[in-house]
Amino acid sequence: MHVIETAKNDTSKRIASMTSSRWIVRVNIFPKFVQKHFWLAPAMLYLFIAWTFANLYYFILPKNLVESVEVLSAFKAQKPMQLRVLVPAIIHFLSSNFQLDVSSIDKYILIVSVWCMMMVFASFLSGFVARYASYIAAPIILAPLTWNCCLLTPFHYSSDIPAIAFFLACLVLWRAKKLRWYYICFAIGCFNRETILFAFPCVVALYWSDSKSREWVQSGILHLAIYATIRVILLKIFEYSPGVPLVNKFQTNLNLLTDLVMLRNGAVHYFLVLFGGMHLMALALLPWAPRGLQRLAAVTVVFWIIMCYAGILLESRIFGELIPIYTSIVIVVAASFWPSQRKTELSDAERVQPIASEAQT
Repeated sequence: MHVIETAKNDTSKRIASMTSSRWIVRVNIFPKFVQKHFWLAPAMLYLFIAWTFANLYYFILPKNLVESVEVLSAFKAQKPMQLRVLVPAIIHFLSSNFQLDVSSIDKYILIVSVWCMMMVFASFLSGFVARYASYIAAPIILAPLTWNCCLLTPFHYSSDIPAIAFFLACLVLWRAKKLRWYYICFAIGCFNRETILFAFPCVVALYWSDSKSREWVQSGILHLAIYATIRVILLKIFEYSPGVPLVNKFQTNLNLLTDLVMLRNGAVHYFLVLFGGMHLMALALLPWAPRGLQRLAAVTVVFWIIMCYAGILLESRIFGELIPIYTSIVIVVAASFWPSQRKTELSDAERVQPIASEAQT
């Protein structure tokens, strides 16, 4: 009897130990799951933020497009707006095949675009700050976005915010050396808005040392070939659409810049509140920014010069690709002065020292 009772006790102990070990494994797996899929929580939060921004966007700018979504999706708009065909084509396909309202589809596309923009911006920031900090800081991009795309501009188009998402995606894909996906993203972006071309000089500014000069030249030629091919296709498709592919706005912008120099007609106030002042903060903090972001800020001058001819400077929405650049400079410099960020950098350095000492021994 004693032997049987001992055996029963041993069996119950084994079962208890197995059960507890299973719980320990589950508890240990959960933190690993959270670390591996850390992006899930910000992704859900970003979806709510994107929905809120879309409602604000359509509350402030309900129906004040020069070419309405209905006209664009029916492919009856003027050039060059009609050449930005990606979103209108998606709206046309969904509204024609699923009997959905054009404005509703446009709003859903905006929500997805804002969500993607924040997710990719967080990924871009993670190259300069800690990953958790990048996800926390990414929604800050909505501050200058609200100023440029809601409060200051009298017009808005469905291609504006997707253009920022495509631009950031190109920067992130190039850094990850996923060139096939990079060129696919770049090609799709060419159907959305011609400002996707600005992605290449930004990539050069950020990652110049990663490739030889000859490779950069070859890549530049490839970019121009892709853009020119898509542009020719679009011009052929919309050959009989009214308007011209490129409008010269130099004189209009020269008058604005003259007002800026002469301190009249509110030009100074406009350029001060552009980007919600983020460009001024970025300029002030630029000496403390990483070298790559400093070069990126220098490249923005090229964008400004081109827009003096091809865009209308009073339409603040045209500066979409500059928003993440100025915002990232402010965030990265601010994070470098944050105590926890300094601690993270110190711990990374401390982790390198034992490895080096082991290698010497």
